[in-house]
Amino acid sequence: MVGEQLTERDGSRALRVERATRGMEEEFAAELARTSPQLRASALNLVQYLAVRRHDVRELQSDLTQLGLSSLGRMEAHVTHAHGVWHLFVIAGSVTHYFAILHYVL
Repeated sequence: MVGEQLTERDGSRALRVERATRGMEEEFAAELARTSPQLRASALNLVQYLAVRRHDVRELQSDLTQLGLSSLGRMEAHVTHAHGVWHLFVIAGSVTHYFAILHYVL
């Protein structure tokens, strides 16, 4: 009974995340097509990961755990070079912050 309720609720959440993932794949289709064939699978993996991370999946994660299903929290291990990508975002944020302050001061 509880499992059926969780399944219905989680099914709609999972479907929204899956639709968003497909939407991002379409949004970045041109960039993915230009990506080197050797790196295309990794690039697609990154796009899918970012699509999932745009959503708050904590409740879905909790409910899936209660059902004995795999953890979404382990997906970071499957993102190739995730730590390097994180550093790129840190650098981009730092540069943006620097120029925002510089613009504000001048």
